[in-house]
Amino acid sequence: EQARAAEHARDQLRAAQAQKKELVKKLAFLDEQMEANESRLKQLKMSRRRLADQLSSLSSASAHSASIQKEFDEDQEAIVLIEREQGALEASYVKLYAELEILDESVPT
Repeated sequence: EQARAAEHARDQLRAAQAQKKELVKKLAFLDEQMEANESRLKQLKMSRRRLADQLSSLSSASAHSASIQKEFDEDQEAIVLIEREQGALEASYVKLYAELEILDESVPT
């Protein structure tokens, strides 16, 4: 009876040792995975930070570009208006100059 109990205890000890060995393997594997994940996470965070900086730069550049584009468009509109006004002024000038010539011919100074 004692021999059977001792054999059973040894069997349980071997099973527990095998289970412990398997758990150590699993823990080592998980530790490797966690280290790899931490490394990848660090890379991703650096990449995210870099991309956020780029996005911020692009947003800033885009906002600046939009501001420049708006200013360009406003200047273009002003140019068109001034050119129209200039055309009207030139037409008025020609008309007034013609009237002055007529007056000069008819009215002595």
